[in-house]
Amino acid sequence: MPAAIPGNARQCAVLIPLYMHKGQWHTAFMRRAEDGYTHSGQVSFAGGGREPDDRDFTHTALREAEEEIGIPQQHPEPVGFLSHLYVPPSNSLIYPLIAALPERPTFKPAPKEVAYIIETPLSTLFHPDTQSTAPMFLRNTHVDMPVFRVHDNIIWGATAMIVRELMEIMQENQLFSQHLMQRK
Repeated sequence: MPAAIPGNARQCAVLIPLYMHKGQWHTAFMRRAEDGYTHSGQVSFAGGGREPDDRDFTHTALREAEEEIGIPQQHPEPVGFLSHLYVPPSNSLIYPLIAALPERPTFKPAPKEVAYIIETPLSTLFHPDTQSTAPMFLRNTHVDMPVFRVHDNIIWGATAMIVRELMEIMQENQLFSQHLMQRK
């Protein structure tokens, strides 16, 4: 049963950037810097907490992506949101935004927040050999957690759940895929 979302959950948004590179659709993750915070050293999409000046979650996702990995806010074209999800360890309610970029961005990682950028073609990310499970200790219980292994990095937790939903939508929804393909 999913965790109940507390009223004081931190409202957050992440950007799922999609762009053509070398004839294939790509996305980009970041490995968070080792800073001692809850998600230190983990792989995620760029994103963070909604600030009082943010108009909406789209603005939050775009602002955070510019701050963390250097994608200018005016470049991505929002396509839509995936399902929001709650992350108990950081008490965060995350709104994942899919956005198409007109070209491969020139990444500028924020050194205090980002160790490095992980670019990958969607075809690699969605390949069955990339997907597996890994034993994890979660809430005092051992579970086999779905993971994606990309370029010697393990994508798990909320980010893996976001990737899995993106994968399902792209496989099931031809309209969505056609919408992206028009941007080639």
